[in-house]
Amino acid sequence: GESGSGKTVTTKIILGYLASLSRRRMRALQSDDTASIVSVSTAGSSVSSSGGRASPTRTGRMSSMRSPPMAVREPRGRSPPRQLPRTGHEGRLRRSRSGSRRGIEQLVLRSNPVLESFGNARTIRNDNSSRFGKFMEVRFGCPGGVLTGARIETYLLEKVRITAQGPGERNYHVFYELLAGLGQTDRQRLHVDFCGPEHFRITSRSGTFRRRDGVDDADAYADLTGALRAMGLDSTEVDDTIALLCALLHCGNLTFREGGADGASAHHDASELRPEDNVTCLGSACALLGVTERALATALTTSAISVAGQVLMRPL
Repeated sequence: GESGSGKTVTTKIILGYLASLSRRRMRALQSDDTASIVSVSTAGSSVSSSGGRASPTRTGRMSSMRSPPMAVREPRGRSPPRQLPRTGHEGRLRRSRSGSRRGIEQLVLRSNPVLESFGNARTIRNDNSSRFGKFMEVRFGCPGGVLTGARIETYLLEKVRITAQGPGERNYHVFYELLAGLGQTDRQRLHVDFCGPEHFRITSRSGTFRRRDGVDDADAYADLTGALRAMGLDSTEVDDTIALLCALLHCGNLTFREGGADGASAHHDASELRPEDNVTCLGSACALLGVTERALATALTTSAISVAGQVLMRPL
């Protein structure tokens, strides 16, 4: 379909519909299992404490007692699954690691905010245009038709959008969302206090900062962090992801000059960082990435080529 024809929205509607059918089918299976447990327990059979073999009933037949499924009721003494803090209108979510059916369904549904934040952007025709391809495979159990999992493959991300956007377009949503949704403490820790998208080159090149479809970037950031935790990332991993994004913002503000301008490099095709323009952004990027300024400068101005088992450094 063409851009703006509704592919992304339709995918979310279909996934929600499939998850709803899976929940309905799961409730039906639980009801059937509960009914079968009650009918077996009232048949008069008993379980031997020594061998685990069922004793015969008055009719001479053997009846076996089976344990109820985990989804029907929890064993005594086991605490309920740990709940996550409320994030947006989704409410409390169980961790996907709990193995519950609800966790699997929420895991599939909550993948959308992550994919959209990191892979969608505002274009001329569409405020939530997917700038990558994806193949989604949804798996169901048989028999029963209960949702058991999903596999998502992504490809052909529009990488050039990170450094350049056309007039009236934006970079990927995630940069604007974190700048709108971070609290003051996190802003200071990530070196973006008192900064907005207009303060960074990769988010201000086009002069377009807001969406036209009514979606608030701060609310979208709350949905994103909640979705990352629902996908199984802990708080440290979420913080590291956001720190990496902020480091990219600072790296986008770095400026370069032709190598050898001050006699430091004799290579005619070399480049180097302008130290007088990069004091703040270079230090912030290095602090967030956990590297030295020299290591980052070398990585940005040279490339490594492996030839016949040897690694050659070539200036950029």
